[in-house]
Amino acid sequence: LIYTSSDSGKAWSPHESNRQWIAVASSTDGCKLVAADYGFRDRRQGGTHDSSGGRIYTSADSGETWTQQWSNKFWQCVASSADGSRLVAGTFGDRLYTSADSGITWTPHEAVLNWASVASSADGSKLVAIPFGHQIHTSADFGATWSKHESNRLWVAAASSADGSKLVAAVQGEDRIFTSTDSGESWTPREKLPHCHALASSADGSRLVAVGSSGQIFTSENSGTTRK
Repeated sequence: LIYTSSDSGKAWSPHESNRQWIAVASSTDGCKLVAADYGFRDRRQGGTHDSSGGRIYTSADSGETWTQQWSNKFWQCVASSADGSRLVAGTFGDRLYTSADSGITWTPHEAVLNWASVASSADGSKLVAIPFGHQIHTSADFGATWSKHESNRLWVAAASSADGSKLVAAVQGEDRIFTSTDSGESWTPREKLPHCHALASSADGSRLVAVGSSGQIFTSENSGTTRK
């Protein structure tokens, strides 16, 4: 199920149905939510075999009710603008997709790749998307056009400051964090973090948190220069 909290995580309420939920994002006020169902199920997971992919789901009432949106795909990642109107989503073995109407309609972009993570500026104009095994992609025009940066790496996670100028990305295998202060034009390798697979950033990009699959949580108070 999807779970929501209105008291900073002390209590949680279940919503929607049992699905292969893989990513969620929220508007600043917490009213508009978007969640991605990866979609693949097999008998070993207690369900019937289904390899057609899942759907994007949106909510306009802080998660109380959810609406199924658009096409079946193997959705992997989602990000939202501050007001929840502009969304970006990535798929496994498909393209990037953007929405300007809170998820009702979607526009495809870029090549068919295994998109691992996406992040958005507060206004939705600046986007970063990372495909597993390829270069970092950035957009400064709401996803209409994209530029490639850095090297082909096993990118797994990305996060953005509110203005889209400060970015952070993690690489699997190398166990390293990379940061950018120019909206992704150039990247600086930082300290190694073991098995990092999730990232988040404060609005100004100075405070970062990284989660490792080994069970550790790492934080930085200087835009990723050093960690705790």
